[in-house]
Amino acid sequence: MNDWIEYFLIPIVYLSLAYVQLDRGMISVDFLSKRLPKWFNNTLNSIWDVIFALFSFYIAHNMYKLMLEQISLHKRSSVLAGSFPLWPMAMILGLGMALYGVCILWTVIRRYMPPMADSAEQKEETEKEDDAQ
Repeated sequence: MNDWIEYFLIPIVYLSLAYVQLDRGMISVDFLSKRLPKWFNNTLNSIWDVIFALFSFYIAHNMYKLMLEQISLHKRSSVLAGSFPLWPMAMILGLGMALYGVCILWTVIRRYMPPMADSAEQKEETEKEDDAQ
């Protein structure tokens, strides 16, 4: 049962990285960046985000290669009767890292896009304009 627990932590951790990145971004300590201009912080953060995204895509690429190797070798978790194939775990890890890379790049795009108004506010403004006409 330890194999099941260890390997099923993979989807929990790696598929949740993308959600955390989109929801609130990664955790950072801002003791220096508060004193620097906003354009400089945005540029520096964008450079780091692109580096992290490339690193995530590299890990995803290697996980897909590992998955193909595990499929061809019929690699299993253990020699016990309850063993299971390992390639789905490599596939999930690769998918999680690929999604994380996409979310990091989306964070870069969001950084430079103006914030959009809530749809509820837009509906109210549209209704007011319609009533005025």
